Amino acid sequence: MTVRCRTIIIAAFVAATTVAACSEDSPTVTSSPDDTPKATGRAAAGSSVSETDAGSATFDALTISLVFDTTRVASGGELPSTLVVENRSEETVVDPSCDLAEGRYALIPVDEPDAKLWVQPVADCGGPHPMPPGFRGEYTGPDFLAWTETGEALPPGDYLAVVEFEGRTERLTYPVTVE
Repeated sequence: MTVRCRTIIIAAFVAATTVAACSEDSPTVTSSPDDTPKATGRAAAGSSVSETDAGSATFDALTISLVFDTTRVASGGELPSTLVVENRSEETVVDPSCDLAEGRYALIPVDEPDAKLWVQPVADCGGPHPMPPGFRGEYTGPDFLAWTETGEALPPGDYLAVVEFEGRTERLTYPVTVE
């Protein structure tokens, strides 16, 4: 089984929601630096499915990262990212219902690393999605909005691009500059 995800931004008056549409048996699509779509990762059904170990979250066995073309964004602008998911473990890890497409995220002040992540994506996506050992997938990641939850442009300064996933113990955090 393969998975294809598209991400669409729906902007409302003061908030934004990401909607990811996924379908089985299609190549995963990501944007290359020249914006030409290309097929990358493929998810295949594995014979064994890892269970959550006592005291650890489902996705802690995965290497998950964000890739940015730049770490600078204009005040009031958007900072796109690419989500990279790798399974370097010896067991199949399963995303039961597209939880990796629904990570909360936001640009937050550097001195408030635990601040509220106010952008909550909604994924219209089936599951489960097994990621066998050696799996690597690249997906369109969050577009970090350089404005507040109430729609005001962020003042210039240092911020953190942060995303957290249900089923993962720690947030992903990257320093960025709003200009």
